[in-house]
Amino acid sequence: MLNWKFEVQDTHGFRHAEVSGGGIDTTEIDEKTMMSKKQKKLYFVGEVLDVVGRRGGYNFAFAWSSAYLAAKNIIH
Repeated sequence: MLNWKFEVQDTHGFRHAEVSGGGIDTTEIDEKTMMSKKQKKLYFVGEVLDVVGRRGGYNFAFAWSSAYLAAKNIIH
């Protein structure tokens, strides 16, 4: 089973997607605060960033965690 190869021939489109790809390059944000390195007081979280996790809740966890970091740093 480890050597099986599958070729993706089609998708069900954006309406059935599990995650979206693309977005703000993560090198352009401070990963400790989620603030833009180019524009102070501008924060990016969740799927607006170019981060795609595995299925199973990882993308939700990233969205919530990045939102927590941004909110924590906006307040301070």
